[in-house]
Order: sequence, then C-alpha cells, then structure tokens
Amino acid sequence: MAIRDAIATAEAEGLEKIGTQTLRKHLAAISTILGRAVAFGYVENNQAEGIKVIKTRAQRREKRKSFTDENMTTLFKALRESVPEERSDDLFIPLVALYTGARQEEICQLHTFDVVQYSAGWYFSINDDDGKKIKNDTSIRVVPVHPELIRFGLIGRLEQSKARGSKLLFDQLQPDQRERAAGPYGKRFARVLREKAGIKDDGLVFHSFRHTFKTAARRCEMPGDTQNALVGHSGENAVADRYGDRQGLDILEKWMRRISYSVDVVGILKGEPDLVSDESENGIAQRADVV
Repeated sequence: MAIRDAIATAEAEGLEKIGTQTLRKHLAAISTILGRAVAFGYVENNQAEGIKVIKTRAQRREKRKSFTDENMTTLFKALRESVPEERSDDLFIPLVALYTGARQEEICQLHTFDVVQYSAGWYFSINDDDGKKIKNDTSIRVVPVHPELIRFGLIGRLEQSKARGSKLLFDQLQPDQRERAAGPYGKRFARVLREKAGIKDDGLVFHSFRHTFKTAARRCEMPGDTQNALVGHSGENAVADRYGDRQGLDILEKWMRRISYSVDVVGILKGEPDLVSDESENGIAQRADVV
C-alpha cells in the first residue's frame, strides 16, 4: 500500500496515531541502521540523520474527544437502524469498546479463548498470543466483562462462535489484505458515524470510546493505577503485575461494575430505550438473548 493510501485509510478508520516520542524513537532506530549501512558501504548517506520531529500548532490542538450523551444516543440509534442482522458483530464491537476502553484492533482480534469465566464472572484476556497484534507490552492485560455486555448477550455470542468452531470471537469479521481483523470494520463504523449518525467532528472517532471509558472511570473516582491496568496505559510493569493475580482481578471487577453512563445504550440497541436492566444479586444481568 502506498504511503498516501495508508494515511487516507488510517484517517477514514480513525486509527490511533503514534505519539511524537514514539516517532522520534522509530527515526532514531532507522538512523542507527542506516548509519551502519553507510559504514559498510551499502548506501552513500544516512537519509534519516538530522531529521527532527516538530509538533505543528494543529497537532498540538488536535485531541480525540469523549462522546457526549447526545453523541452516544445518536450513534447507537444509527447503528441499530443501519446494521443488518448478519453483521450483528458491528453492534457488539463499539459496545465492548464503550465498556472496556479497549482499542479497536484489540477487540476485533479477540479469540473465543480470550473470554474467560472465573468464580466472580467473566473477563477478557487481551494478549499477543497466536499472532495477535498489541501496541506494547503494557497492553497485555485482563479486563472484567461489564454486566451491560452480559445483558446484551455477549456470552451467547461467544457460544455461537465456539459452536461453529471459529477462532475469532466476532467471526463475522473478514480480515483485510494485511490480516487485520479491524480493517474493513473500521471503514463501516466510520460510515455510520459520519453519514448515518451525522457526527462530523474530526475529534470523534472509534478511539473516542476509549476516552469516554476513561472519563467514566474518573467520574466514579476509580484510582489512577486501576484505570491504567484496565486500559493498558501504564508504563510501569509493577502496575500490571499487581493486578495479575486473583485478588487483583477482584479489585478490577469491583471498579468495573461502577462504570456507568446516563444513556441506556444497550436498551437503544435492543430497541427498548426505556428498558431498565434486571440484575441478579451479584449485579450481573442474566439475560443473554440478543445476539
């Protein structure tokens, strides 16, 4: 794929951009390689030497935003009305993003064995097993499944994929030429967001679900290290290690249950916007009839 085409695709899909520091590290690595190539006479000069990465004013102003209640109402109504039954995974994926803060590719590449049951409920295992791609080592984590995902029928969806012998949890997805499960899906989501929901703000993209989740986490006064553990944002391995055992998972579960939104997005997707979820004593809704 040509560079210009790759840029256009990334913008259309609202893919997360690498930071300035990451870009500088990449350039430094390339410069080192080219420097050795010059020393051994493979190339005449180091084209990467002396390149500086400077943020423009537009880049400094640019910021991904959280979805407002109005945004979420409009978007999830548009998803309900636009997504055909055979594409029901296109409803699950943004809902999982909203209730986990996970990245688009992390969700789309989930395998059936990445949804794990334990004594207190279920959790997602976000990992790089079996060729899955993650952003960095701190992206490897466990994320409890929110009760609203159970309410919408996630476990029923899991059992369907298992029964078909599928590796992918969301097995309606068709990977692109680069074997990215999120590729074609990202374009479909962008079309619904811009054309069907009419949300034109460039700061609102799929990655905004991640910001929306973090906003909800701050709203319920979730500790910062717990937030980092859930979204895979901390550079400190000690934080991830702290939540790797059973006790740590219970802590994450407790805080995950406090994540809430004013908009009943599950009710909207089910066509029942005024529906109030029926929850069991442990707080997990038992209905899993919508797939």
